[in-house]
Amino acid sequence: MSASKNKLFKLAKHQQYASDMMESSYQLGIFYEAGTGKTMCVLDWLYNAFKNKEIENALVICPASLVSTWDGAIDKMLMFEGYTPYGVRQMHKLVTIRSYQRTYQRVETQIKHRDGTVTKKKVLKIRPDVLHQWGAIIIDESQGLGAHDSTQTKIALQMAYLTERRYILSGTPVSGGGGGEDFKKLYGQLKFLDPDIWDSYKDFCSELVKGYDFFNKPNRYDVEKCRELMRNYAIVARLNDCYDMPDSIDIPIEVGMESETITAYRDVLAGRVQDYQLELKTGGARYLKLLEIVSGFLVTMENEPREYPTQKEDALDNILSSTDDKVVVFCNFRHSIDQCEQICKKHGKTVVYDGRSTRDTWRDFQYGDAKYLICQYQSGGVGIDLFSSHTMVFYEPTMSSLLLEQAKARIMRKGQNQKCVYYWISTKGTIEQRAMETVRNGVDVTREMLDQWAKQKAIADNMIYPND
Repeated sequence: MSASKNKLFKLAKHQQYASDMMESSYQLGIFYEAGTGKTMCVLDWLYNAFKNKEIENALVICPASLVSTWDGAIDKMLMFEGYTPYGVRQMHKLVTIRSYQRTYQRVETQIKHRDGTVTKKKVLKIRPDVLHQWGAIIIDESQGLGAHDSTQTKIALQMAYLTERRYILSGTPVSGGGGGEDFKKLYGQLKFLDPDIWDSYKDFCSELVKGYDFFNKPNRYDVEKCRELMRNYAIVARLNDCYDMPDSIDIPIEVGMESETITAYRDVLAGRVQDYQLELKTGGARYLKLLEIVSGFLVTMENEPREYPTQKEDALDNILSSTDDKVVVFCNFRHSIDQCEQICKKHGKTVVYDGRSTRDTWRDFQYGDAKYLICQYQSGGVGIDLFSSHTMVFYEPTMSSLLLEQAKARIMRKGQNQKCVYYWISTKGTIEQRAMETVRNGVDVTREMLDQWAKQKAIADNMIYPND
């Protein structure tokens, strides 16, 4: 990739600031909102660190869907001032990019007990190809270190001892409260930066947690102390503060249910599942099946999907008919992705980007002639630019408020010059509508929450059914 001198870009002030801070700080969190170009901040510092022989190698850890994005970002450096073709080729050699899953393996080990018995146990270990000293380790989408006992957090904390220079990136700045990520993410993130900050998760809770929910999980924090920690370890930038971004508009679309679908929905809600080949052990599992039904299908124990009529398909068809813009559609279920693909194909060239995709098909949408892109939240919700469109449809909710915010940011990025339009399709009076409203308010829909809802009989008794 090349560009003539008069067309070369410059780093924005907030990007240069982050690069300078990495130079002066051996441990730093870059909590730059999606669209602010935090990848280029890191690449700029790495380029100069290699050039000045401050480090000899670096490891970037990111979600699997972003490995190729990071590799492509190195090539794009030639579009900016200050980088040479030789230097960029060196970057490809010196920067190792790995997905979270490629950094660890489960190894079987034997444990000898005092009574002489031996049991086998699988333990997590860092993969041999990354188990050595690094000049720097950068963890992208570090909100993935949220749960203190998750595999990703445990491995990251082991890897902290492989380098002096440790950096974390997140496109969702921690804010606390209902507007964004809560402070529970700080444990894994800050302990990677400073392994000595807390001896244990219990110490983290003792210092920062002020209240717990019904399930004994932290839900209230000492906000001032958390923010003070962030100021000590991280820098924050918001998209609207960095660039002059266009406005956005939300358009909720409520749909009803056909009689056949209503019957199935009521039966599963009441636990009458004998005729549906289902085995529901928890209320949470039941409510996930309700989400399937309102999306037009129900997967049985034999993994066979039963089809149900849904008005959501007509709603999507009407949206596509009403605009000439490129459109991004986000779904939660693979069956829904397949349904939406058939609808979109009637209107124009369509590509799908989900866990089954073998290449970055989203590029055909962003840079090619594809008019419609259908994404699964986990695959398309982070790290990709889709500003060639200003219209996004949420066909069904995700359970994660973080994934939802990241998905919204795919079109609201630098390069966007039109008002962004977000369509929210939900089935009136159902658990789907409640889940959609919950994540839109910045709160995750957990299995514990679904179980709790399932126990509240009043919800079922007072449920509003369209077309009754």
